[in-house]
Amino acid sequence: MAEVEEARAMAAEEYRVWKKNTPFLYDLVISHALEWPSLTVQWLSFSSTPSSLSSSSSSPSTAPVHRLILGTHTSDEAPNFLMLADVRFPLPPPRKGFPAPPPAADVPIPSVEIAQTIRHEGEVNRARYMPQNPALVATKTCVSEVHVFDCARRPPKPLEGETGGPDLELRGHATEGYGVSWSSLKEGYLLSGSYDSKICLWDVGATPKEKVLDAKDLFEAHEAAVEDVAWHIKNENLFGSVGDDHRLMIWDLRSSASKKPQHSIVAHQDEQEAIFHEYEVGLALKIKVWHVKVQDSFMLDINLILPRVNSLSFNPFNEWILATASADTTVNLFDLRKLTASLHTFSSHTGPAFQVEWSPKHETVLASSAADKRLMVWDLSRIGDEQAEEDSEDGPPELLFVHGGHTAKISEFSWNPDEPWVIASVAEDNILQVWQMAESIYQDDYSTEVGDELGANPTCDLYLLHPSRLESKPKLVKLMILVDYAGSIFPFIAHSAWNGVRLADFVMPFFLFIVGVSLALVYKKISDKLQATHKVMLRAVKLFMLGILLQGGYFHGINSLTYGVDIEKIRWLGILQRIAIGYIIAALCEIWLSSVTVKDVGIGIFKNYYLHWYETDETNVMVGEEPKILQNSGGDGVFKPTLAKVIISDWQFTVPQMSSNSSQNDSYVIKTVKCEVRGDLGPACNSAGMIDRYVLGIDHLYKKPVYRNLKECRTAEDGQVLDISPSWCQAPFDPEGILGEV
Repeated sequence: MAEVEEARAMAAEEYRVWKKNTPFLYDLVISHALEWPSLTVQWLSFSSTPSSLSSSSSSPSTAPVHRLILGTHTSDEAPNFLMLADVRFPLPPPRKGFPAPPPAADVPIPSVEIAQTIRHEGEVNRARYMPQNPALVATKTCVSEVHVFDCARRPPKPLEGETGGPDLELRGHATEGYGVSWSSLKEGYLLSGSYDSKICLWDVGATPKEKVLDAKDLFEAHEAAVEDVAWHIKNENLFGSVGDDHRLMIWDLRSSASKKPQHSIVAHQDEQEAIFHEYEVGLALKIKVWHVKVQDSFMLDINLILPRVNSLSFNPFNEWILATASADTTVNLFDLRKLTASLHTFSSHTGPAFQVEWSPKHETVLASSAADKRLMVWDLSRIGDEQAEEDSEDGPPELLFVHGGHTAKISEFSWNPDEPWVIASVAEDNILQVWQMAESIYQDDYSTEVGDELGANPTCDLYLLHPSRLESKPKLVKLMILVDYAGSIFPFIAHSAWNGVRLADFVMPFFLFIVGVSLALVYKKISDKLQATHKVMLRAVKLFMLGILLQGGYFHGINSLTYGVDIEKIRWLGILQRIAIGYIIAALCEIWLSSVTVKDVGIGIFKNYYLHWYETDETNVMVGEEPKILQNSGGDGVFKPTLAKVIISDWQFTVPQMSSNSSQNDSYVIKTVKCEVRGDLGPACNSAGMIDRYVLGIDHLYKKPVYRNLKECRTAEDGQVLDISPSWCQAPFDPEGILGEV
């Protein structure tokens, strides 16, 4: 019982981490809870869907509506159904040359709605539509027969008192199964594989009047259950099958011995120690051994575990390539021209692999699902790529993406034939998820290809390109030009009498935001907190020291033998130092203070941590009490809830004075800054400068006059501050100080 609870807690934690990171990992996620679990899912294609099955609510100016085939797996006496569901995608971003989106009130919400239900005898193990006529759907049932339904002739809901029944019943099997496949090249040709070790072939076009059709051909070569069958994509006479006898078989209808496979190989062998579950098949072998010297023989019993093969898929672009998924947790890649050995093995799953399917849009991309509740997307073009050591911990370079949104075993998944990178997946816990990985994950390799596809079919890729991102790049370049020198184009955004906000003031928040996003991605799953802490400390120290090195120190005695760095006057803080401090604080909080339990404290960024911040009465502001407003001499209200009891005393600093006949600083002038009001918000008397002077020391602050551009600090033509200006105009002040870091 304790192990079950621990597994549930771990699954809940993994789901929490996944949900937290979905904004960074996905461009689309739709999660829908079905009434009953579905063992099957398949997208209907826009190009082949008849008008009788397509949704009438989809138009170029509204969000597209796609259609899914689902089934039910009920319990007890509850009826089962074959279902068609409408999936409404988000409204695509506006693009030039396309109709404007509807008003906000009319924008549809992404959703999943059951559009049609058809009574079905027993649970639906698998459902597939005929490519030439998507209204015809074949289902594998919990009984031996295969059922065919004409969805176009059925009402949206079963009529009252209707007991159900297929439009056509296909016979030939003795037991149930899961394998079913329509030929995309021969209309009406349907393959089926079941637990009786048989493969049946029907020609649905030869439909008898009795609505019952016997198998046209039987193929009996497997020695155990046939798990999956699939037609070749480019050759109408070839098909493949896999089964519990660990074999992959390739069949050719043109062969004189068509009842025997053209090729039969062991697709997966357990050459290494693997994680086996209850899904494996044990084969007891008896070998007769003859002893030459003794002139006698004996029987040797060998219990050999060979993993069953659960799925196969032919590449839709390359006629020679196919992939298989096995209970040994691996996915193997084969070339039909040389089946003696696999081309490559994908081995990142930790449970038996149940399905593999190629992407209909990209030749080198395929996906697989397993009992480990993970759906993995692979890219063959990345095999052998160089990989950093820390990246290798997440998987091989060909592992493009891992979908971890399910908390139960994935029953089946399906690539959307119209929307690139969109996948629908169903799990045993009734959850249907429609998702699309973030463009940033794959855009480096497919940006050119995607651009070509958009030119050919601009309506199907609107979610993929996100043209607003492309348009923002030149705008960002123009904005960065104005960051360091805005000139007179943009005025100050005056929020106080002594300073103003310029575009450069927004750079640091964006830098820190990027660091925060990277933390959320890097530490989404932490296996060793001490090791992670060590890496954080090391990176922070490197970043801090790099900042000191790049900004340079205070050099003394340049023309003397004592030339060097004066540690007593070096500036400690800076931009990189600020990022380092923020990084180490945020990273340690993410590593050590993250909690599974969400605590609602009203402040979103603190909800997932054990420690929370509260106001104290030292500030003279109690919780639930209005902050007091102090009046300054000008009559304007100023909020002072934090340092109302702190008295900032007068302070002095030195300014180098240039001699008239030398370029060297041979004398210094002592200047005094008078802070007449406690907590004065002026440049030299505010709390930020006071904290830096007390903690860091006045000699370790930024020495260049940062206030020279203010109207109070009148400067000469050569940029020097005039003597009539206030003393604080030349005062040391660190823009990247301690209070600013907090």
